[in-house]
Amino acid sequence: MSDSESSNAGSEESEAEDYDVYVDVDEPPEFERPPRRRGMGRVRRKSYGSMGSFLVWAAFLVVWLFFFAADFGIFENIAVAIASFVLIGGVNAIIWIPPTAGPGESAWRVRFSTVSAVLLVAFIVLWLPFFSENFSIYHNVAILLTSAMIFVGANAGAWVSVAGDFREEIGRRPTVGIVVGVLWLLFIDYWMWFQAEAYVWEQNVATLILATMIVFLVEIAIFASLRAGHRGEVAGVALAFVWMFCLFIWFWFYAEPFNVYQNLAVVLVSLFIFVAIGMALGRRYWPGIDDMDWKDD
Repeated sequence: MSDSESSNAGSEESEAEDYDVYVDVDEPPEFERPPRRRGMGRVRRKSYGSMGSFLVWAAFLVVWLFFFAADFGIFENIAVAIASFVLIGGVNAIIWIPPTAGPGESAWRVRFSTVSAVLLVAFIVLWLPFFSENFSIYHNVAILLTSAMIFVGANAGAWVSVAGDFREEIGRRPTVGIVVGVLWLLFIDYWMWFQAEAYVWEQNVATLILATMIVFLVEIAIFASLRAGHRGEVAGVALAFVWMFCLFIWFWFYAEPFNVYQNLAVVLVSLFIFVAIGMALGRRYWPGIDDMDWKDD
C-alpha cells in the first residue's frame, strides 16, 4: 500500500470517528415520554382531599383540647376524638368510593350506606358518655334501638330495588320479612320505654327472648318454601327454637335469685349442650361429614 493510500485510509477513519462523535454529542436520539395514565389527576385530587381531611381533623382536635376539653371528663373527650375520627373516615370513604361501586348503578347506594353507618356509629359514641346518664338503662336501650331501626329502614329502602331478576324467584318474601323485623324492633322499643321498669331485668330478658321466638317462627314460615326438603336445616331450626324456649323459661321463672355472671354461665352451659346435640344431628342428617379428611398431606 502506498503512502497516499494509507494517508487516505487514515483520513477516512478519522472522519468516521469525528462523525461518530458528532452524532453522539450533538444529535442524541429522541426521548419518548411514557404516556400519562388516565385517572392519575383524579387519584391525585383524592389523595389531596384525604390529606386535607385528616389535617382538618387534627386541627379540630387541637382546638378542642386547648379550649374545651377541660370542661369534660376523660370519656367525653375520648368520645369526641373517636366520633370525629369516624366522621373523617366516612368523608374519605365517600372520596374514594368509585362511581362503579355496587351492582348496576348503585354507587349512590354504597355512599348512602356508608354515610348512614358512619352517622350511626358517631351518634352511639357521642350518646353514651354525653346523654345516657339522663335516662334509665331501658330508655337508653330504646333510644339506641330506634336509631338502629332508622338505619336499617333507610338502607332497606335504598337497596330493595336492586334485587332485579332475583325478585321473581323470591317474590315479596324479603319485604314481608323486613316488615316483620321492623315490627319486632318497634315492640322491643315500646317495651323498653314504657313497660320494662315494672319488671326485673331477668323478666325483661325473657320477654325479649319470647318476642324473638315469635319473630323467628314467622320468618321461618315466610321463607320455608324456598328451602323445602332440607331435613337437616329443619332439625337445626327446631333445635335453636328449643334452646330459646329453655332460656325463656329460665329467665322468667328461675334466674332472679342468681347474679348476672351466674346467669351468663347458665346460658353458656345450655349453649354448649345444644351445640353438642346439633353436632350429633349433623352426623345423622349429613353423613358425608365423617368422610372429610382432616389429616395433613
